Amino acid sequence: MSPKDSSMSKKAKSVAKKGTSLAYRLVRRVKRELTRFGVGERVVNVVEDTIHDVVDQEESATSSHPKKPRRTIPATALDYNSVRRYFKLSDYKAPKGAPEANRIWAIPDQHLLPIPQHLEASMHEFDTLTRFSDVSLRTPAEAMGRSIIDQILSAAMREVRKELQILAPSNEEHLYLTMETRLEVTLSREDEDLVITGDADYSFWYGNPSDISTNLVVCEAKRKGEGSGQGGQSQLLGYMGIIHTMRRRLGKENCVVYGILTDTQTWWFYRIDNDSQVSEYVATWKYQTSRIFSYICFILRAAYELTPTTSRITPSHRFSGQSSYFNFDIFFNNLIEAGNLA
Repeated sequence: MSPKDSSMSKKAKSVAKKGTSLAYRLVRRVKRELTRFGVGERVVNVVEDTIHDVVDQEESATSSHPKKPRRTIPATALDYNSVRRYFKLSDYKAPKGAPEANRIWAIPDQHLLPIPQHLEASMHEFDTLTRFSDVSLRTPAEAMGRSIIDQILSAAMREVRKELQILAPSNEEHLYLTMETRLEVTLSREDEDLVITGDADYSFWYGNPSDISTNLVVCEAKRKGEGSGQGGQSQLLGYMGIIHTMRRRLGKENCVVYGILTDTQTWWFYRIDNDSQVSEYVATWKYQTSRIFSYICFILRAAYELTPTTSRITPSHRFSGQSSYFNFDIFFNNLIEAGNLA
C-alpha cells in the first residue's frame, strides 16, 4: 500500500472513529490554514497523520489506567475546612506596604450611594402589608426574608443597569439575575473524582446565562438564627469555588468571584481573588444601610469590569456620588493610572 493510500485510509478511519471530536476539528483547522499558505498536499497529509497518531497514543495511555471512583457531594454538605481544602482557598493577606486605600473593602463614606427612594417606599409598604398581630397570619420568616432580598437586589440591578446604559451604551453584555441556578464542577483528586454540585439562591451573570464561567456574583439567603453566618458561609464559598475553578480552567484573565450571604439583617460580603484568597466584610442593615446597598452595586459594577468582552469604562466616569473611588482591584488600578486617587 502506498504512503498516500495509507494516509487516506487512516484519515477515513479517523473520521469514522472520532466524528466531530476535538482532534478531528483540529485537523480540519490545521489543513485549512496550511492550504491557505500554499503548503503542499504531501506536507499537509504528514501533519494530519502526526496529529492523529499523537491523539491515538494519548487515548491508549489514558484507557490503560483504571478509572477513578466518582463521588458527588452537594455544596450544602460541605463544612468550612472542606471547602478551603477542595478549592485550595486561603485567607486574604494585604500586600506589605499597601496604602490604606488599597484595602479591599475600604470605601470612604462620602462615596457611598444613598438608598433609592423607590426601594425605601417599597420596603415600607411591604412591611406594612405583612405585619399582623395574629401570629398565625404572619408570613414565614424565610419567605419574608426572600421577598426583602428580592427587592434590594432588584433595586441594585436597576441602579447598575441604568448607570451602564449611560456610560457604555454600545456594550452587548447585559446583567442578568437568575434564581436556583445549578452549579457543578468535577475536582480530580489522587484517589477519586469529586463532583461538587448545588443550586445558588441568586446568581448574577454578564453575557450568556447558560455559561457557568460568566457567573461572577452569587448570593445566598440565610435563615435567621443560624449563628454568625457559618451555616451559610461554607455553602456560599462552595458555590463561589465552583465558579472560580471553572474560570481558572478556561484560562480567564480574571478569576475573581464575589458572594453575598444575608438574613436581611446582617450582610456578609465575600471575594475570592486570582490567588484564591478569600476576603470578607460584615455589615448590619439597621446601622449600615447605605454601605450595604453601595457594596451590592459596586460588586455588580466590578464584576462587569471583569468581563473580557466589555468596553472599559474610563476612570473619569463616576458612579453616582463619585463612588467609583471604591477599590475592588480594577478600579483602584484605573484610578492610579488616571491620577484620580487621592
